[in-house]
Amino acid sequence: LFTEEFEPVFHLSAAPQSVAPGCLLHRAYPTDWILARKPKVGPPKTIATYSEKPTEEQCAAAYDSIELSDMEKATENLSENLLGWLK
Repeated sequence: LFTEEFEPVFHLSAAPQSVAPGCLLHRAYPTDWILARKPKVGPPKTIATYSEKPTEEQCAAAYDSIELSDMEKATENLSENLLGWLK
């Protein structure tokens, strides 16, 4: 019945957190694998796409290449301050 390798149709998980903290991996067949960073506010932002499931080294390289805009930095700092006040 299954003579070929099984191809998952949906995948959503945390990326390797030791090299890409706060990131996740997503794939919906037949599209590419997506490595996305979850900012403190807002939806995840794609930082890299791959035709095959990325390795830990690929995730690390993509994470190291992230450049946050001034607006993203300000938003994250604001959310951290607000959360600090609520504690």
